[in-house]
Amino acid sequence: MVCSLCGSKKHNLRTCTLPGAAQHRSMHRELLKLKGAVPNAQAGRKPRRLGAPTTGRFQAQRSLRYSGSGRAKLRKAVANKKRAKTVGLTQTSDGQLQAVKDLRRDGFLPAKPLKCMTCRGPVGQMQLRAKGHVWVRCIDTDCRVARNVLSEASWLPDVSRQPWTPMQLQAALRLSTAGFGKQASTPYALARSLGTTYKPTSRFLEAVRSLEAAASEKLNARTMLDKAVEVDGTCLRTLRVSRWSKTYANLVQEWQAKHAHQASPDYFLLHLRALGATQRGTQKCVFVPAPLRLVPAGSVPPPESCEDVLCTRLLKRIRSQATCYADGAMAWDRAAVRQGKRMAFVHVKHNKSIFTRALRSKPRKGASSLAGTQQIDRVWMHVKASIPKGMHNKKSDGCHREANADRIWKYIRQFQFRRMHTDVFTALSKL
Repeated sequence: MVCSLCGSKKHNLRTCTLPGAAQHRSMHRELLKLKGAVPNAQAGRKPRRLGAPTTGRFQAQRSLRYSGSGRAKLRKAVANKKRAKTVGLTQTSDGQLQAVKDLRRDGFLPAKPLKCMTCRGPVGQMQLRAKGHVWVRCIDTDCRVARNVLSEASWLPDVSRQPWTPMQLQAALRLSTAGFGKQASTPYALARSLGTTYKPTSRFLEAVRSLEAAASEKLNARTMLDKAVEVDGTCLRTLRVSRWSKTYANLVQEWQAKHAHQASPDYFLLHLRALGATQRGTQKCVFVPAPLRLVPAGSVPPPESCEDVLCTRLLKRIRSQATCYADGAMAWDRAAVRQGKRMAFVHVKHNKSIFTRALRSKPRKGASSLAGTQQIDRVWMHVKASIPKGMHNKKSDGCHREANADRIWKYIRQFQFRRMHTDVFTALSKL
């Protein structure tokens, strides 16, 4: 830093105090203007911010959006956006009447109109009313009671509160059963497609799920697996159980009696497990719930034991001539011996990171020369995906909350029904 006017090394031209330095600086600026140079060193720079400093204002706004009252408002706005009605499908008068005929033909409505619920007399022709609803009226002049055509569907609950039209019901059946081996549509997605709201769509899907689960229970009880069969167990959900729990007091006492010389932990883990078997090359599968068992906190789900396999009676759904492929749990072999089954077992060691193994020859006729549980592992992945992630592990009613196993297994049975039927719509119409 050297002054160009006096030559001092302690300051520059801008701070020089030599007499006449100010006039020299002004003349120098005039000379730069004539040459077209920048008038001053600060020209073109960003101006200083005006007003009070705003340090932390944007951080406070962001924190309100993700916590506190601001977060609650944002969540409510998102929920209202999901529940908002959309345009939905186009509906016509002729389409409503044709939809009723199609529903009767497919079996979702009785083939013939039901009689009057009051006088048991015949009903007249279908009439189209406001908002696309189709009604029928008793022809008796002393009765003349009218009812909605959809009330004939005994499987559909709360028909009096069901604001759907026949075209919407037909479209909902088609959309909810579309796709092979996939889970049913969510209420929000189906409601947006139909142009309706969440509640009627949720009630409809629950009715369809109950029908499919009941049919899957019967199908699961009579399905027989043969040739190459993969067997395995998995954990569906995990919940905490206090050692003072009244709902699972018998399980806690059983664990304490088995571990008499070990201190009880503050809480246990209850893994909702399932045992299953699938036949290779087909869509046939059998699922059964495993017995409940408590483990200390931090423990992994217990492997299937011989008692678990015997209690579920799963091996009775497998023929003795079949070849079973397992993941290294020897409980399947011991259970088969105790039940007098002559099936052959081939294992791979998952605990040693061996997931597939080529065999020198097929163990039996119709079996496979590749050992492993690739198919049932993929099936378990789809089973867990069919259970909604937002569903609670425990029931919300009652003081002593127990596991929500019934509802979880309803989703599993629905998945099983859809996996074992190629045309879900036709299979559902026959229930």
